[in-house]
Amino acid sequence: MVDINEYTRETTCEYKGELYSVRDNGAVMRHLREGKKVRKLDNIWTFGTKDKTNGYMMINSHRVHIIVAKAFIPGNKDGKMVVDHIDTNRCNNRVGNLRWLTKLENVLLNEATLKRVTYLCDGDIQKFIDNPSCLRDLTNENQDIMWMRTVTAEEAKLAWERISSWAKRPTSTFKIMQKREKIKGFNEWLKIHEVKDKQFPSPQIGHFVELESCRYTNKNVIDKLPPNSYKQQKRVVFHSALNEEILREQNKWKEKEAFANKKSESFTKGALQLHFYEKMKFPLTPEENVAVNLDEYAKRLQEGKIIAYSKDGKEYTIKSMGWSWEWDAIQVEVKQESPNLSFCIHISIEDGKYLHRKGDYKKDFRFCDSPNVLQCGAVSQCHFPLCPKEGNITLKEYANLLHKGALFEKNPYSKGYIIDQEITQSDDGTPVLYVGIRMPESFKQYGEVIIFIEHGKVIHQIGRAFFDEKALERTFCKMRGQKWDDSEEVFDDYC
Repeated sequence: MVDINEYTRETTCEYKGELYSVRDNGAVMRHLREGKKVRKLDNIWTFGTKDKTNGYMMINSHRVHIIVAKAFIPGNKDGKMVVDHIDTNRCNNRVGNLRWLTKLENVLLNEATLKRVTYLCDGDIQKFIDNPSCLRDLTNENQDIMWMRTVTAEEAKLAWERISSWAKRPTSTFKIMQKREKIKGFNEWLKIHEVKDKQFPSPQIGHFVELESCRYTNKNVIDKLPPNSYKQQKRVVFHSALNEEILREQNKWKEKEAFANKKSESFTKGALQLHFYEKMKFPLTPEENVAVNLDEYAKRLQEGKIIAYSKDGKEYTIKSMGWSWEWDAIQVEVKQESPNLSFCIHISIEDGKYLHRKGDYKKDFRFCDSPNVLQCGAVSQCHFPLCPKEGNITLKEYANLLHKGALFEKNPYSKGYIIDQEITQSDDGTPVLYVGIRMPESFKQYGEVIIFIEHGKVIHQIGRAFFDEKALERTFCKMRGQKWDDSEEVFDDYC
């Protein structure tokens, strides 16, 4: 057993609002919060508790290996990388057993996900490395790896080179797989995990054939062959026709790929498109005589309207909408009823025209009742019935519409009723309207919403939720400079 006091280095690290002391043997100590009551694990060194569901060592809801990596291992400046256990033991959080991986490297190092991507690339992982866009046509069944369609060839190649070099190390994920499967090299392992029963449509008989066994062929063609040449020629005839069909399909796909990857004019004047496999019509695009402006476009977007359709009749209706944080792009989540398909269209302005780019969902602001009433920080779509849908509005005008007990916010799962509200300032001096609400249908029945105005739009930032109304009352008291007895216990201080 590892002694918690056997370590070489110790440092401090802030993670998700908590301050930790961290040792290079994988131990952590959470610091007591200033002015707060002592919690069970405060100021105690621990390796964490093993989560029975995922196998990671945890301290409350935080994963210990992320805290250790953040404290000691540089290289995750943008915060988008993940932590890998080199020996695959999720309980071994020593610094030497941890490393930062890109999301792509993490997929390629994992046995299950690598095999899955290999399958989607017709049994050849090299196809993805050379051209990651080969996954662009993924369906809803592969939502969790949709993001891989945007990987560049350069990123794929670099990730592949890195994990290939790691495979040669004395301890690595590959080495463990190598020992278990009794294989000699990394490429041999990949070859073993290629899909051998991949099926392709047969142009002769109209059903699927197996390339390995070649059991099915066209009887009409075979009957015309001399009897003595039947066995020798049936495979040749079959493969010749099949290969021609596959080649034709591959050429069609390459043409579609080339069209999708090139920014081009759509059927709508003033509208460009990118990453669509066919020429589209965008009926909600503002007319040519209207100034090119995203705000003008946003006014025309409404849930349930058709935002795009193709020549063959495919229609895509608006499911939800949102703005980018920089206000330079609109994100529209769309759906197609048959087949059940969902993706996003990102609308921006390029070369004086509206560019419609097919892509993945990004967690940005989302529209609510109108393009001027937005939310952030919530998983589900929220509606704010008291907020004016059009025109400019000040925080004071909005505050005058909020009365105690009125319905302030609703979503598919709960409703929020006003308890109190106050106009104040954020830490950076931005004027905000702070609203406390009661949510009788929620697990935590009290919450806060911070409202501010940006880019002429009213933003509702969903804040914390509480079990105890006193926690919300305390916030209002301190905000107004009123006295609050800090010795009074509040249930949420222990949660």
